[in-house]
Amino acid sequence: MARFHRKVVIAAAAILALLLVTPAIAKKGGGGGKGGGGKSTPSPTPTPTPPTGNSTQITTDINDVTAARTALTQATKDLDEATAKLVAEYEATPEFVAAKKAADDAAAVVASTKSAILDKLRDDAAYKSKVADEAAAQAAVETLRSSEADKDAIAAKATEAFDLAGAVGKMERDALNADAGYKDADAKSAAASTVVAGLRSKFKESLKTDTRLATVRQAR
Repeated sequence: MARFHRKVVIAAAAILALLLVTPAIAKKGGGGGKGGGGKSTPSPTPTPTPPTGNSTQITTDINDVTAARTALTQATKDLDEATAKLVAEYEATPEFVAAKKAADDAAAVVASTKSAILDKLRDDAAYKSKVADEAAAQAAVETLRSSEADKDAIAAKATEAFDLAGAVGKMERDALNADAGYKDADAKSAAASTVVAGLRSKFKESLKTDTRLATVRQAR
C-alpha cells in the first residue's frame, strides 16, 4: 500500500509538471506617432516553452500506478471471497446451525401467535369500525387528489387518515402486549436472535487473526 501511494504522488507531480505552462505576458509597446497621435505596435506574444522532463518516465509511473490499483482491487476481491467462504463454512457447523434453527423456530412461534391474536381482534366491533374509518379517509384523500382539490383540504383529510392509521396500529399493539403468550414468545425469539448475532460477531472477530487469510491479506 505504501508503494502504491508513493507512485500516485510521483505520477501526479510529473503530470502536473508536464501540463503546467506559464506563458510570458507581453507588454504593450509605448511608442507613439508624431505629436503622440500614432498607434503603438504590441510586442508579439512569445511561444510557450514546455518544461523539460522525461515523458517516458512519466508514462511509466502512470502505468505503474494503474497496475498497482488493479492489483489492489484484485487483492481486495480475493480477500472478500476467501472471507465469504470461511463464513459459509462456519455457518454450516453444528453449533451455528442449531442456534440458527432455534432462532427461526422462535420467530415462527411469534408469527403464528401474532396472527392468532390479530385474527381475533378483527372480530372486535371497535376495531372494525376504526379500520373502516381509516379506509374511508384514505379513499377520500385519493378522491380529492384526483379532482385537484384545494391543497389544504387534501392535507386535512390526509392528516385524518394518518391519525386513524395510528389508532388502528395502537389497537393492534395493545392487543399483542396484553397477551402473555405473545410476550413470552417474543422474548424467547429476541434471546435466540441474540445468540446467533453473538456467534456471528465472535467468528468475525476471529477472522482478524485467521491464518487461512494471511496470504490474501499480504497481497493487499
